[in-house]
Amino acid sequence: MFVLTKFGLLILLFGIGLFDRTIIVQSVSIYHPNGRTANLETTNEKSIQSNEIVKLGNNDSDQQDRTIELEYRRQFVVDMAKEAWNSYVEYAWPQYNLQPLSLIRQKAALGYSGETIVSSMSTLWLMDLQTEFEQARKWIEQEMIIGDQSMSKIGSLLSCFALTGDSLFRNKAQDIAELSSPTDLTGKVGGYVHKTLLLNEWLKQRLEYPYLSSITNQSKYLKRVQDMDYIFDKQDILNDEVSEKTNWITKVKAFIQSRGSQPNERKQYYDFIDSMERSGNLRRTRSGLWYMREQLPMNYMTSSHCNIGAMLALGQIDKLNVRVVDAWRENIQELKRTVKHLDMAKQITELCHMSTLSSASGLPPKLFFVSENERNSSNEVFLWRDQDSDSQSYWLDPQLAESYFVLWRLTHEEKYRDYAWELALAIHKNCRTKTGYASVRDVSKLPTTKLDNQPPHFLSSTLKYLFLTFSSDQILPLDKWVFNGDGQPLPTYDGPNSEIKLN
Repeated sequence: MFVLTKFGLLILLFGIGLFDRTIIVQSVSIYHPNGRTANLETTNEKSIQSNEIVKLGNNDSDQQDRTIELEYRRQFVVDMAKEAWNSYVEYAWPQYNLQPLSLIRQKAALGYSGETIVSSMSTLWLMDLQTEFEQARKWIEQEMIIGDQSMSKIGSLLSCFALTGDSLFRNKAQDIAELSSPTDLTGKVGGYVHKTLLLNEWLKQRLEYPYLSSITNQSKYLKRVQDMDYIFDKQDILNDEVSEKTNWITKVKAFIQSRGSQPNERKQYYDFIDSMERSGNLRRTRSGLWYMREQLPMNYMTSSHCNIGAMLALGQIDKLNVRVVDAWRENIQELKRTVKHLDMAKQITELCHMSTLSSASGLPPKLFFVSENERNSSNEVFLWRDQDSDSQSYWLDPQLAESYFVLWRLTHEEKYRDYAWELALAIHKNCRTKTGYASVRDVSKLPTTKLDNQPPHFLSSTLKYLFLTFSSDQILPLDKWVFNGDGQPLPTYDGPNSEIKLN
């Protein structure tokens, strides 16, 4: 399979060699690992405790060792997921999330109950944890109550339907969509308390509803999205609110979901990147590394922005469908921009990785300071020293793991697998408790002080991205699947009026 690299794109730019760059489309097949079952209590604790990083070889002679090591890494992450899930089942079922320190069962509001159950199911399926998956399915079938706050479950349910073909998940997702409060999408934006309310409503529907429309043959779900898109375009409010990272990332993923079939989505994506550069939010350090600066007169970045590397890389994935002979007919500026954006993706991810090296625990801090004056890139990242805030906390977040996963898939640079492994080991060593995994108050201090929270996204996103980084490219190929903001894979399609196919 072709791997997207800077060198390969430069070949396109300068026309060196005529070879087929068409992506090799594999049929979607769900991976069920058949490897050994490792126990975290007995699995090579010596290497785990010493935080030893086993590097994979790069020579052909090392292929067998690489295969064994990858299987070990995959199983290691699977065992982490089993620990997190079993602790939730024993101490928190069916509440919103696990509190691994106090083990208090806090009753969730109607609709929020079972958030960990539903959001974890695609991860359980991909890891072939069938007993755990069936346990969750039974709860959905017999006990799940649909309430006003159930919208967040639609993506998880649709993802499970896409992976399994089980109509239960499609029907439950449709039930939630029908019960959700209708919004006057034809009204003016000014009718809302704040534009952000409109954005949030749109974000809930943008990836899920086109797919729901396709699998139910109900055009009304697609019309909600089309009406919302019309309001965005008409009112020109996307750029006004796009400083909220989640908003534009969803737009990028919608562009990927449609496989670039909607020119306006491509334009909005490029316009956003250009505007971020002009405003100084996307900027470079003295050594040349790109980073995403916060909207403050300080050069700092948040770890929640560390999946921007993934977004910038994914925004170029449609270029893989272009043959060199066809590239001559394309705008040369588009190809140059592709090279630039891939470079930006790699550099932002590298900077985020450097933040983990700056912390004693190897975990990414919530905030880190970026010096723009250092000539040596290794001296550019500093931890944010604010004792009165949670700036050094880590909430088992998935953003950095997502960028490692995407950049591995698109470049096949082995360092991204090594980075992901370092992160998995750091989480295991510093977040693990006897009853699950806990967020960390300060990543710069050892031993770490735990917070009483194992959020649903740890199972739904963080562990899923780590597992996929060590798995075959044929599992959820990125030209066939797009991950929503909760880490749920949904199929791509050829446009809003086309049938979404899973083959």
